[in-house]
Amino acid sequence: MPNLVHSVEQSKEAYKRGHEVILHQPMEPLRGKAYWLGPGAIKSSMSQEEIKKTFTENLKTVPHARGFNNHTGSKITSSKEKVTPMLEIAKSKGLYVLDSRTSQHSQIIPVARSMQVPWIKRDIFLDNIKSKGHIKKQIMKACEVAKKQGYAVAIGHVGQGGRVTASAVKEAIPLIEKEGVKLVPLSEIVKLKNGNGKV
Repeated sequence: MPNLVHSVEQSKEAYKRGHEVILHQPMEPLRGKAYWLGPGAIKSSMSQEEIKKTFTENLKTVPHARGFNNHTGSKITSSKEKVTPMLEIAKSKGLYVLDSRTSQHSQIIPVARSMQVPWIKRDIFLDNIKSKGHIKKQIMKACEVAKKQGYAVAIGHVGQGGRVTASAVKEAIPLIEKEGVKLVPLSEIVKLKNGNGKV
């Protein structure tokens, strides 16, 4: 998440530890509370130039980001006009985009395709129910998807409820390995999916 007290420090620490960093970009949803978004949100009232400026400033607070995805954002991602400025910046900086698929009407992938921005979409959502049992079931579903299509992208929350997710994922690592599935940085899947080796 951009512009939080520890955004810069935690991004640098994650990178230092060998983790891949992405910007989790807050975007306005069709329904929901404004405070869910946090600072640096992309809103439907913004012009294309305001979106570019906000997105660029947000990236500065998440150093080493290799790509970005949407935090909520069903209203923004459904609009070609609103996703285009972010994808223009992403293209200029060599970033990929992960569509979190918070809307079935999302325009992220069609616009990314047309602009030749490397893209990927979320396959499984881990923690819409905040229990270890449910999260582990979702992880096993992700393993099944990975075995069928060659990869799977699973996403979950940090922050509120994030400790439950992190703990469940940690405990599930031996199960994932037993399934013969390998955990890889997102950019490896983006390369595989886009077949261009640019990321």
